[in-house]
Amino acid sequence: MRNMSVVECQTHDLSKEAADRKLMLQAFKYMEARDFKKLTKLKPKLQTALTRAPDKPSQPEKCGDEIIIYAEGLVPLLMMSAMLKDGQLGASKVTQREPLPYAMLAYAAGWMAFEDGDFATAEASYSKGLLNEPDNLALTAELSTALAKQGRTEEALAVADAYLSAHDDPEDTNRALMLRRRGYALIDLNRLDEAEAAYKEALALVPDHQIALNQLAYIREQKAAGSHDTPPQ
Repeated sequence: MRNMSVVECQTHDLSKEAADRKLMLQAFKYMEARDFKKLTKLKPKLQTALTRAPDKPSQPEKCGDEIIIYAEGLVPLLMMSAMLKDGQLGASKVTQREPLPYAMLAYAAGWMAFEDGDFATAEASYSKGLLNEPDNLALTAELSTALAKQGRTEEALAVADAYLSAHDDPEDTNRALMLRRRGYALIDLNRLDEAEAAYKEALALVPDHQIALNQLAYIREQKAAGSHDTPPQ
């Protein structure tokens, strides 16, 4: 929750949000089990739920004398409480609620489309989720991959680079995932030296990651051969 600016109270249907959260958890349970039969039956409900997804980021909301935040963890609550004590908010209390489920519903819908080889639909789902959670690592990484699968490698690289530019802490192990996405796109663009550097940096953050090791071996082979095919995943 990088931006803590407060907006006016928004309209929420708490019962539908709770039902959509339950649907999201059910979808992830089936995804983990790779139960595609049950996921297929769930697809219409996922699509309907996504129509309720806000096309703007979730922000703390000022509802009367109360600030409501939709986020998990202590950091957002502590930050908002500190602002409250400083008298910056014009409110008397802060209430924390569960994050809205729509980013992860979008991830589930995108995952299903990706598994079906429908990369355009996967892209649309991931993009929908990012409207509500622009900083979501999982959605960003999968959007980059979905673009690459459609042959839109420059766009895939731009997505990875934008995330890395905004998250430049060299100790952030989340960077490793986006560095691997960057490396994948760079291989496809035949920029092998840059791809090699990206995978080495990823390995510095997450040592012995097998995909990164495989990709580095692949890059060495392609350099020796003087050409490349589609990189492995």
